[in-house]
Amino acid sequence: MPEKTTPEPFPIDLAVCSLNQLRRHAKRFAATHVVSLIEMSARVYRPSRVRPDNHLKLTFDDVEDPRHPYAPERRHIDSLLAFGRTLPEGARVIVHCQAGQCRSTAGALALLAQAGGLEHAQLAMDHITGHRPIVMPNLLVARHADDALAAEGRLLEIARRTAQAQFTRLFGRQRPSDDARG
Repeated sequence: MPEKTTPEPFPIDLAVCSLNQLRRHAKRFAATHVVSLIEMSARVYRPSRVRPDNHLKLTFDDVEDPRHPYAPERRHIDSLLAFGRTLPEGARVIVHCQAGQCRSTAGALALLAQAGGLEHAQLAMDHITGHRPIVMPNLLVARHADDALAAEGRLLEIARRTAQAQFTRLFGRQRPSDDARG
């Protein structure tokens, strides 16, 4: 089994990838659990090494406007966090979305913040950004996670700063405002 990559104090090992990287990453990472944050029409591969009850699939679009008909909702994040509470110490979790940049990075932040404590949320995001070329956390997912974990805006602010830094690096300008930012 590969060495643990997620730093202490996190009791789970977590990686983020895109849908098209899932098969390869699951094998290389020796995944025991998979979280799919994907649109309804996507076909999702469940690695054979991952039991069906260790695969959570939540369907919502990568949008940040809560008025969108397929926007992430609080119930999605409640399901994600409930799944996270069942993860045994040492679980090897892959979180993926279509591109491995937005929904999955915000979902991974939520799982790690829950598992390691809110005081380590920035360390969680640093781990995620250290392993993904582009990280633009979905701010509506982050907002719902922030509310669910009673983080008092800390998770949303970490996600917002990360998304802004990536946007500026990629496009050389500020990220446009949106409804999820509140």
